[in-house]
Amino acid sequence: MRSDDVLRWQRGCLTLATLLVSAALASAAQTQKATAPVCKVGFAERDITPAIGMEAPGGYGKSYHRSFHDPCKVRAVVFDDGRRRVALVGIDLLFVTRHLVKEVRAAIEKRSGIRGDNVLIGASHSHSSGPIGMEEPGDYDNAPEFVQKLAREHSTVSDPGYTLLLQRQIVEAVAAANDARAEAKVAMGFGHEDKVAFNRRLRMKNGQSWSHPGAGNSDIIEYAGPIDPQVGVVGAWDAKGSLLGVVVNYACHATTSPGGISANWIWAMEQTLRGATGNAALPVVFLAGACGDVTQVDNLTKFQNPAPEEWCQIVGGRVGAEAYKTLLLIRRGASEEIPLDVRQRVWNIRRRPPESAKVARALALVQKSPKVVGATEWTFAKETVLLDAL
Repeated sequence: MRSDDVLRWQRGCLTLATLLVSAALASAAQTQKATAPVCKVGFAERDITPAIGMEAPGGYGKSYHRSFHDPCKVRAVVFDDGRRRVALVGIDLLFVTRHLVKEVRAAIEKRSGIRGDNVLIGASHSHSSGPIGMEEPGDYDNAPEFVQKLAREHSTVSDPGYTLLLQRQIVEAVAAANDARAEAKVAMGFGHEDKVAFNRRLRMKNGQSWSHPGAGNSDIIEYAGPIDPQVGVVGAWDAKGSLLGVVVNYACHATTSPGGISANWIWAMEQTLRGATGNAALPVVFLAGACGDVTQVDNLTKFQNPAPEEWCQIVGGRVGAEAYKTLLLIRRGASEEIPLDVRQRVWNIRRRPPESAKVARALALVQKSPKVVGATEWTFAKETVLLDAL
């Protein structure tokens, strides 16, 4: 064979080998692409608006809903990376009990196949929502009749019928979100909002720390604790780039209470995001941060507090606007770029029992009329007696 024929033969073999390698790589890439996990996300809502006449939660005495402002909801999202599914559930509610969470997790696992431990359920701590708390049926079954009467007749009590509705709607919302899963790009980020939340505990000149000592109180020295200004945001977009829904996390009491039954400032946050995105039905799942001592009340302000409706708009509007700003800047990633995992830890905290001398004084006070003792003094005494009986 002549040298030029050998050269042509070698080149042909090299070209064929290159084509075979390229084909193999392309095939492997296609196989990898076909087997790579696809991120899917689904959102859903269910209504849990209480009826007029039901107890309003969050206070230390009986209070009843007499008007309607906006609906209360269960807001759910299910994330699926092809390996596991995770459900986040935000509820327009004062709180959720451990018992309720266990019951609902088991029902979700049975209905939708999502592991119970992969379901996070959080309440917004809305003081204008449905009748959950402050006392639960059965809390004082072993207490003296007088103490049971204090709980039943002088405190807000969970409504068993409403609790059943709540459980059913949580399960339904997660099932609907699970069924609504669609291929999605997910993004997460953090904004900053430090103008609407304040620590309610303040250091006083007498060496104590007081909750809400009152604006303009000359004995206030400084705030006794921090706030968390971080606005956590998770967004999900479909294949066409349309926003499927948003998850927002922020730490502030839901106590702006605009008047009547309401999701509180979370409603205004939702309206802000819906207005900014142009989607009047945008699902917004809210999960509250550590807001035990964080409210919208600034005890160091020199100005009068806004009216409830305006206050609701201020807090919700600013948190919603910050969430939207964050959505605009965060990078939308695929499932392999944003790993999905679940971590859980149960935090057991011992209840601090009141001192026996304090309980004795409280028992003496609650035997008298609140008109004689004073409403505030009587209420604190009642709460001391109830705490001691748990």
